[in-house]
Amino acid sequence: MSGMLKLDDKLINLRKIFAIFLLALLLLVTKGCGRNNLPNNADHEQQPAGSGAGLTSEQLSELEEQGIYWMGNWEEDGVMHLSVFGADQRALQIIRQIAGPEIVVWHEPESLFVRGKITNIQDPVNPEYTLLTMLVEGEEDEDTQTDRAYVSVSAMTKIIGYQPLTEGFDSRGLRVLDYTQLKVGQEVEVHIVGMILQSLPPQVSASQILILAD
Repeated sequence: MSGMLKLDDKLINLRKIFAIFLLALLLLVTKGCGRNNLPNNADHEQQPAGSGAGLTSEQLSELEEQGIYWMGNWEEDGVMHLSVFGADQRALQIIRQIAGPEIVVWHEPESLFVRGKITNIQDPVNPEYTLLTMLVEGEEDEDTQTDRAYVSVSAMTKIIGYQPLTEGFDSRGLRVLDYTQLKVGQEVEVHIVGMILQSLPPQVSASQILILAD
């Protein structure tokens, strides 16, 4: 009987050691992936967790007035960081004029997330950060990531639509619209930057919304 108890103890200890080994391996893999995802230039593509306050409200307001769409800002080890999308050379120059030449700019790539009809529009849960929330439902295509999603629209969301077709022309340009022009029944494309909340359906914050048809 004592022999069986000793064997059980050994099995329990082996399981504990194996579990600790797996946890350590997971931590090493996670750290390695984090390092490998960071490019060497100043305009990074992935954003780390911030550790302090970022730019002042006056600086952020000035960036918005200049058409700079920022997603996040923070201070880390005495250095200011700003996460933006669509950061061309003009935008980078403006950012460094307003925030200083030492700021690190993280360029967030934009991706098409969902294409479909707006089936519901709701008032925001947190009106300080969100203008409205809408449900977009369609079909998942090769260039989209889902068939339906809850989409948050903020002051930083760029909303564009097609100009009315002029007689005698076979093409039309785009125009910037206001969030109040989003309506139930419109066909839209939603582009995002940053996190996806994995709920059913997923929840995202829109960086750009293209109205395809009313």
